[in-house]
Amino acid sequence: TLVINNSDNVGIGTDTPDTLLQATNTADGTDYISYQIGNSAVNANNKGGFALYELNNLRASIEYYRDGSGRFQIAAQGAGNPITFATVPSGGSLTERMRIDSSGNVGIGTGADIYGDLHLEGGQQDIVLTNTSADGVAGLTISRIIGQARGFGNNGAAMQSIDFETNPSFWYKGDIVFKTNNSDGTDPSVAATERMRIDSSGFTTITHSGAGASLTL
Repeated sequence: TLVINNSDNVGIGTDTPDTLLQATNTADGTDYISYQIGNSAVNANNKGGFALYELNNLRASIEYYRDGSGRFQIAAQGAGNPITFATVPSGGSLTERMRIDSSGNVGIGTGADIYGDLHLEGGQQDIVLTNTSADGVAGLTISRIIGQARGFGNNGAAMQSIDFETNPSFWYKGDIVFKTNNSDGTDPSVAATERMRIDSSGFTTITHSGAGASLTL
């Protein structure tokens, strides 16, 4: 049933729509409000979604692109506008949790005051990297922090890295390994070389294969 009330609100499945458009399903089941891109062409202009305007100016959009990439995009279209994510804690009120500002910087718990590319704020901040494939495996890399100098390609090359590994002898103990690339850090086929390792007991090993001192104090 389609209803348009005296406030020009449109109701689908309800006789008393409270908003401009309200769709209600009273039956048990799964329902969608759907949009079908009917044009079979594959190009950057073939897209569909939902757009929000303010005084005839596009401010925000949710779009799917039929350009061959399968791209789904949520965008703040107004210049300088951020995208924010919020939740309501138990017994609390709507609270902002994460923000992507107009420069692409990400803040978690920061509000508008974001410093750096990624900024976490609010009590102890924990970043947990779990590699379930490392369970029971000794000498395996759990996770890595990799430095690159080129912004294109993202080809996996490593100029330097900090690797978190399971201990070579005991998988349930952890080592930290520091690596650098003295050959070609832009070539993904040239691996960075281990230079220093702090093992699970705190013992530090510095490796140097060239001439000269390994450590200068």
